[in-house]
Amino acid sequence: MSKKGFSLAEILIVVVVASVLVAISVPNFLRTIDKENARQAITYLRLIRSAQKVYYSNHQTYVNCTSTADIQTNLGIEISDGDYKFSVTGASSTTFTAQAKKDTSNYIQLTAACEWTKVGLSYVSLPANGTC
Repeated sequence: MSKKGFSLAEILIVVVVASVLVAISVPNFLRTIDKENARQAITYLRLIRSAQKVYYSNHQTYVNCTSTADIQTNLGIEISDGDYKFSVTGASSTTFTAQAKKDTSNYIQLTAACEWTKVGLSYVSLPANGTC
């Protein structure tokens, strides 16, 4: 009588190996998604800064925006809230700060003078200050 198929031990070994591979790859995949979301947030901050410069040329002041809806209304640009919430604070006739906030302790900021700041988000690489 010949045996066909796999033994329980063989199947368990395959399941264990597959589980280890998944355990290694899923965190790396999630980190890649986080990095890409941060890159998108940096792109949106650059767009907000450009729109603020246009607004300034028409009104000789910058504008505060407390939400994405305010940014769309006041600056006329379409950005989407995904993992980050966007706002503009400290607007005056000389400066403003645009912020992309992931949560209360993780955010990226860009000022009118192209100064980049991040809090938390150790995996995020910011452009050099002065680079917008």
